[in-house]
Amino acid sequence: MTTSAGERYEGVLRNEDNFSLQMQTADGAFHFFSKADLKAMDRSQDSLMPSDYRSRLSPVQFKDLSSFLLSLAENAPARRNAEAGE
Repeated sequence: MTTSAGERYEGVLRNEDNFSLQMQTADGAFHFFSKADLKAMDRSQDSLMPSDYRSRLSPVQFKDLSSFLLSLAENAPARRNAEAGE
């Protein structure tokens, strides 16, 4: 996305309505924009997850990441039930 002032932002769209949007950039910061103040907004279908993550990580880091993701999946039903008040 590019603002009228020429500033460029890339990130995940977190909220949008007819007049504004909120984006979270890779550093975790949230940015609020009025659509009237935007020069251009490009929507990418590409994933933010690098496609070559396995070659970027050491075997230990890859194992840690895999274990973490699996733990999220294992705990997801319990978390959903707790949020639903069950």
